[in-house]
Amino acid sequence: MKSKKSEQGAAAVEFALVVPMLMAIVFAIIVFGQVFTMQIALTQAGRAAARSMAISAETNAATAHSAAENLANANTMGGSTFHYSYSPQLCAPKSAVTVTVTTTVTGLGLLPPFNLTGVGSMQCGG
Repeated sequence: MKSKKSEQGAAAVEFALVVPMLMAIVFAIIVFGQVFTMQIALTQAGRAAARSMAISAETNAATAHSAAENLANANTMGGSTFHYSYSPQLCAPKSAVTVTVTTTVTGLGLLPPFNLTGVGSMQCGG
């Protein structure tokens, strides 16, 4: 039988081996949550822009895009630059407009910069 004296440092060594792995898992969960929140915001921005385009009677593409982007940006996270692309450029009745929103995500710990994309689509004219 081993004496207690020879096992005194075992708990400290086990703790030192396990804690870094647990911290890495916690960090990964936090970063995943941040990225998931950004993805939801992008998708919401795409939906808001598509809805704005779908219900707009605007005949000028630049004005319609500006209004859609202003509405979409009101519901998103600050500090991010979003890029919008529209297909088609203006809504025709009974057709669908699709808005694709992209952004580059930076500053998430050890992760390199990467792109996120959100897509919103809606039928024009209601």
